[in-house]
Amino acid sequence: MSIVTGALVICSRMTNSETQTTANGTAYSALKGASSRFRYRSDRLSSTELNFTPVCRITGFKTDCRVINMSSTGLAVECNIPLDLRSGQILKGVSVMHNGQLFWAGSIEVSSVAEDKKSAGFRVIGGRISLSELHFRDEFLEYRLDKYLVCRSQQSASLPSDWRANVSELHSMLCEIHTTLDEYQKSDAENRWRDPELSKRLCAAAFQKWAPPFLKIAAKLDERSEHFNADTKELALNFAQTLLMRELIHGEVQRRAYEKPQGYAGDFRMMELTQADQLEGETLFQRFLLYFSQEMSLGQTVCARGKVAYDAIRESALSDRPIKIVSLASGPAMELRKFVRQVETLEHKIDIFLIDQDEDALRNCLNALNKICAERGDNPRIEFHCLHFSLRQIIAPQKGAEKELVDEVLSEADLIYSMGLFDYLPQKLAKRTVSELFDLLSSGGKLLIGNLVRSADSSWLIEYATAWHLTYRDQEMMADLGAELNTGVKTISDETKRCLFLEAIKS
Repeated sequence: MSIVTGALVICSRMTNSETQTTANGTAYSALKGASSRFRYRSDRLSSTELNFTPVCRITGFKTDCRVINMSSTGLAVECNIPLDLRSGQILKGVSVMHNGQLFWAGSIEVSSVAEDKKSAGFRVIGGRISLSELHFRDEFLEYRLDKYLVCRSQQSASLPSDWRANVSELHSMLCEIHTTLDEYQKSDAENRWRDPELSKRLCAAAFQKWAPPFLKIAAKLDERSEHFNADTKELALNFAQTLLMRELIHGEVQRRAYEKPQGYAGDFRMMELTQADQLEGETLFQRFLLYFSQEMSLGQTVCARGKVAYDAIRESALSDRPIKIVSLASGPAMELRKFVRQVETLEHKIDIFLIDQDEDALRNCLNALNKICAERGDNPRIEFHCLHFSLRQIIAPQKGAEKELVDEVLSEADLIYSMGLFDYLPQKLAKRTVSELFDLLSSGGKLLIGNLVRSADSSWLIEYATAWHLTYRDQEMMADLGAELNTGVKTISDETKRCLFLEAIKS
């Protein structure tokens, strides 16, 4: 029962012996509700909130009526033809059908009838209507479960049986490693597994034994999935995610990729975790999934590509003058954290501009960098600037403050680099972005753009299991990004050979 308007005012006289203390709050008898009138009304559910509109069937009537809304004690209906009803009339043999199934049956009293007799209100006589049951039938059974069953039928008809068997095999392997680690954790009465070094050794041992056959199956699925058309791929994605995320959801990296709490996959926290020295998690299985994210091929590449950016930053820092560095889509900027932690005393000032469309990423990164500077104790000559900018504001700034900021603050940069942004850009937009960024460089300045190369085992899991979709590029596509630059452009790679970098120097 919900209070719609107003409240009840308590008025009573108390004797001295009944006087309540106000030491811990106002006496209840002195409290007053709202000043307006009050009334109570049962919860009411409109049929517009349902996936399927219920119908009311009355014995002796030629047609069914649509249910407009319903409460636990009554319902309102409408019909295309006039209803032979009158207020106060008792009707037996009334039933409410939901998507062809009987939901409620009983007797009612007609409480109101419209002038055109095409709509009426009924009061239930004896018993109540369960709105929670109606919600269960409508949302969970008739919508979610039915949608799932229809999709499963389509998947069975369209997806190769051996492909589905391979995905089920991956799920079975995830269940087994989960059970194995849980059983060990239960046997560890002193919770020694929580020790960071021990948990890492345990996860490494489990990964070495379990991961090779698991990743081999994933690589096989990547090859088998290559030629799926759009409709088949959609069914395949749904099949894999529904099955595999039941276990992978326990991993923080996998969960964030799938649920996208920041609104996009590959957020700063995921990148931070992938490069963390210690494993986080309240269970050994959670820590194992983080270790798995770090050690799978593209997880290793995330760390390796950071070293390429780190080397470029160190090279720029050796210049015999003040320099300006721009990190586009900076994320957690782990490479800058390493640079600030390890760089020797600087003779000249370095201005570092962190640009990201995620304000939380900027805040997190700046706090981490400032903390590292404080821990050094020598106040290095590095100044950080955060710009909460989108890509559009960089390559096509609006006249006024945006354009002024780009032209005057970001121009004449000595190094502009980005490691993850281009993994999400189509080729045409990526080429335009390269051109616009190159124009912001100073003479002799360097542009460094990283892009992942497809890796069969990792890429299939990232895409089909966690709904993390990336644009992978090969040597030819990377070269095409800088084809219109009037300078020497080359493509380099990280040590894993799974991240290519377009390197362009403005001469």
